[in-house]
Amino acid sequence: SFEVPVAFLEGREVRHLRAGLVEHYASQLKSEHKFVWFEHSAHCPQWEEPTRFVAVVEELCHEDFN
Repeated sequence: SFEVPVAFLEGREVRHLRAGLVEHYASQLKSEHKFVWFEHSAHCPQWEEPTRFVAVVEELCHEDFN
């Protein structure tokens, strides 16, 4: 398990990985974790939704997961 907060930034349109698999993995973590779904992205939300991606990362950098 990780001792730091973990953020999953996932595209809903990824075809080679089911969203349920990622959610199952996260449910096994003991550390704080958070999902951010990008509804209009596949494998590379940083390229497919760059404005929102940057905004989310900036927000996460200032967020306290507790």
